[in-house]
Amino acid sequence: MLIYALNFLLGISVFSFKNTLEISSTEWMVILCGFLAVLTLFKRYKSLALNGLVFLLGFAWMGWFSTQNLNTHVDDIYLNQSILVTGIIADLPESSPDKTKFIFSANSPFKGRVKLSWYGKNHPDLQTGDAWQLQLKLKRNNGYQNLGGFDYEQWLFYKQIGATGYVRSSESNQLIEANQVSSIDQFRQNLRYSLQPFLQSLDFGGVINALIIGDRSFIKDSHWLLFKATNTTHLSVISGLHIGLISGFVFLLAQFLWRRCQYCCKRMPAQVLAAYFGLTSAFLYALIAGFSIPTGRAFIMASVVFISLILRRHHNVWQLYGLALILVLANNPLSIFSVGFWLSFYVVGVIIYGVKQHQDKSWLFRALYIQLLISVA
Repeated sequence: MLIYALNFLLGISVFSFKNTLEISSTEWMVILCGFLAVLTLFKRYKSLALNGLVFLLGFAWMGWFSTQNLNTHVDDIYLNQSILVTGIIADLPESSPDKTKFIFSANSPFKGRVKLSWYGKNHPDLQTGDAWQLQLKLKRNNGYQNLGGFDYEQWLFYKQIGATGYVRSSESNQLIEANQVSSIDQFRQNLRYSLQPFLQSLDFGGVINALIIGDRSFIKDSHWLLFKATNTTHLSVISGLHIGLISGFVFLLAQFLWRRCQYCCKRMPAQVLAAYFGLTSAFLYALIAGFSIPTGRAFIMASVVFISLILRRHHNVWQLYGLALILVLANNPLSIFSVGFWLSFYVVGVIIYGVKQHQDKSWLFRALYIQLLISVA
């Protein structure tokens, strides 16, 4: 399974190295010829043919996915001019003293997701799910091409955002319809408003808010500087680490309590029941975080482990690792543009390798060894 997962990743990565992320008809013909070659070699070289097939699937999947993503970009006729756009506010708006940033899912005159800023302090309170008519000025996605620097254009592509821009001051800016549909984003926003009075008095209230619902808009600039200086920015919001810790804690607690009842263990093994609780807690925590791409990736990785326990299948840990890798890439092959994707699987791979070493040593020695191994890696 791991070899297949790596070949699937290789196919996606090879496509990403192209000059354009749009798949051509010629490439589709090459892929078709590749499939025919795989079928021809299957009986004689089964292992080679299967690996080749997985590689082609990865290449084709990335090609189709990226092409669909490129088709959501805003046409040039709507850029660099003032246009009236209707749509719905998606996700939670992020407010700061001088502006509010939000994702706008446009419906007319084009369809797509745009990242907007509404400058000033006197604009209306924006609520997720509300339908608005806005006077916008949009521009093509772009970023600096400094070697080793943050690639903003790639980040926008990865987030499937078609353009960026800002809201112009106009009487045309008006609320069309307030959100009447219950959604997870609406729940997160209500939770944010409920927590705000209690967290405002706390020095690290913005960080606590980010760890509860994944909303970073209340984190102070001084705290951001602290996180950057200590290289702990990834810990300031809900991440894979937090989902793993919460679901792991719930799993161990449920297993401990269930084992106190001998009759209960005869009805269902403690490990199986605890896996249900662990899977549920991981899902709920990822849901509260808005099921962003990083939290979705962490949920997939955790669910592979818990479902294997529920099904009572004793797989090799590297098989589960490979299955999680395939599922994450099948869900969103653009994940390869995220540093978090590479770090997540790299660190987990190092931990799996470290756990299998020095089995005859004490738990303290092994814990220190794994920590040292992660630090060096």
